Amino acid sequence: MLKHFFSWLLQIFVPYALLIIGFLLLKVGRGQNKFEKAFDLGYDACILGFGIAAVLLGGPEFQAFLQVNNAATAPLIIGALSLAGFVVLERSGYSEVTKARTSILAGTFIFGANTAMVAWLDQRLLNATLFWGIMCWVLPCVVFWFIIRKPSKSQN
Repeated sequence: MLKHFFSWLLQIFVPYALLIIGFLLLKVGRGQNKFEKAFDLGYDACILGFGIAAVLLGGPEFQAFLQVNNAATAPLIIGALSLAGFVVLERSGYSEVTKARTSILAGTFIFGANTAMVAWLDQRLLNATLFWGIMCWVLPCVVFWFIIRKPSKSQN
């Protein structure tokens, strides 16, 4: 069990923790409001997540399991399409809250998917894979969802 935790910690958590620390160091005090910052964080998390997914799928364990050599191209293609979607979303007429929440939803989904891939590699159990993938998607998503909630009229 401890081996599985360290595998996830090094392959998934550490890159995302560095992303958030770096993001906070660079973005705090800048002219963006919290919705723009949240949108950027979700966008950056997606980029990082698709890169991690490509590395995981390009590794020998997944190549042997999937019996293909080009599985790593899937996250790159999906990632490129997602980035185009982010550009469209950012330029759309949707509210800042909707843009931020959509971005965070996508960024945390990739985090959960990557966690599920590591859980699958370590345990090869569908239940554990689904549990950890969903938990690592839903928990951060809910936390960020409430952080970027729309201010109430009394706060204006």
